[in-house]
Amino acid sequence: MTDGFTIYAYTLGNGSSLSYVSDETRAYHDARSHRRFLREDPNRHVPERTGIYRVQLRRLPVDAILDILNDHGNVVERFVEAMEPIGIVVDVEETAP
Repeated sequence: MTDGFTIYAYTLGNGSSLSYVSDETRAYHDARSHRRFLREDPNRHVPERTGIYRVQLRRLPVDAILDILNDHGNVVERFVEAMEPIGIVVDVEETAP
């Protein structure tokens, strides 16, 4: 059901929150920047690792888009076809999963 539209994401902490970006290089760059931002405040917890993901989006019918725009239903469940881990960032070092 996919249309070949791929985006990337990185984790914001130890929870399930993600930040989405347009390409893989940007995901690694932004993940490193986010880790540096967290380190600026000694009261913030810096996760041991920051996961990087490839996210395959599905095609959406108009009714699904309208539901999302009108805050009905879960956006991630409606948009995401598949999500796979592709790497991690630990400080400035990148490694494959």
